[in-house]
Amino acid sequence: LYVMKFSNQYETFYKVGISKNIPVRLYNLRHNSPYKVELLDSWRFSKAEEAYDLEQKILSEMIRYVPENSFHGSTECTLNLMDIKKHLEG
Repeated sequence: LYVMKFSNQYETFYKVGISKNIPVRLYNLRHNSPYKVELLDSWRFSKAEEAYDLEQKILSEMIRYVPENSFHGSTECTLNLMDIKKHLEG
């Protein structure tokens, strides 16, 4: 599971997602979206289902943000980082 920050001169928002290979995912997002992309944090899970379930819980409860520029995964974004972090702390 990962949390990334996306920004340009007009927007700043956050994305949650899951990936088997976060460095490759980060590389692809950096090269295939018109945003500066920064990995804020990541977590490993022993079972993929655990990461998926947590991601789905976060997505179902966060206030979604639709970026001005679409990219693969742009439906998993929010303006409020705390919408994501509250599920990952404690």
